[in-house]
Amino acid sequence: EADSMKGIYNMSQTIYNMPCAFITPITISIIPAITSHLTLLDHKAAKATEESAARITGLLSLPCAVGLAVLARPVMALLGGYEGEQLELSAQFMAIQGITVFSYAIIQYTNALLQSHGYQNVPVVNMLSSGVVRLVLVFVMVGNPALGLIGAPIGAFIGYLLIAVLNLMAIQRKVEQKPKLLQNLLRPATELQQKIFEVVTTVLGEEEIGTDANLYKCGMDSLTSVMLIEELQTQLNVSVTLTELMDHNTILGLEELILEKQGEEKIDYSVRPAYPLTSMMMYFAYV
Repeated sequence: EADSMKGIYNMSQTIYNMPCAFITPITISIIPAITSHLTLLDHKAAKATEESAARITGLLSLPCAVGLAVLARPVMALLGGYEGEQLELSAQFMAIQGITVFSYAIIQYTNALLQSHGYQNVPVVNMLSSGVVRLVLVFVMVGNPALGLIGAPIGAFIGYLLIAVLNLMAIQRKVEQKPKLLQNLLRPATELQQKIFEVVTTVLGEEEIGTDANLYKCGMDSLTSVMLIEELQTQLNVSVTLTELMDHNTILGLEELILEKQGEEKIDYSVRPAYPLTSMMMYFAYV
């Protein structure tokens, strides 16, 4: 039985290695590109390369991670030919290892980033320290009868996650011009988000904006706020007040606001030849 479980685990490990084999060369290839920009003191180009690599890495790893985790059972039934209890066990292995794909991608990307900026020893130290933690976790969990061999992929996931966190913390401390990693991973997921994204990027002149990014931290000020309100009215036929924009200052927030406002009466922002006096104006006019 132990040999059978080990064989199932090896099969899931083989499938897990497939997307990782594509991620590694992509992340390694950015090292000379970033290093050359930094050597020429072109920090803007270096940052653009780093953010482009983040998008490519996320584009490849996120669908793989989610797909392998969610579709673990049919994947193992198709590729491994397992049935019954073996299928259940293999699906558990694959689901955990599927999530680990994204952690692995973050590790490879952050390793390349740190090496490009001259901190090549940092990833080594992080991997060694996390490797010790992983070894202890796997030893303890595999020895637990309630977990058994399932403890191996769980320990690997925790170990990889720890390395990724340590690398990200090192980037925050050591890299001066940090790439906007989260903003470049969270891209528009719906048609409405895409439309809002296009309006926002046109107004701000900034193409690298994540769906959860605070627009005021991305360069929006009082003037561009008014311009954005006007563009939302023109392009999406939705009336947004300045207060509402300040309360919903992300693409996700604006999507939620627009969905709430569907069916409401639109505010007329067009220029009119004359405007009615307010009660306060009429008071001062007679006084």
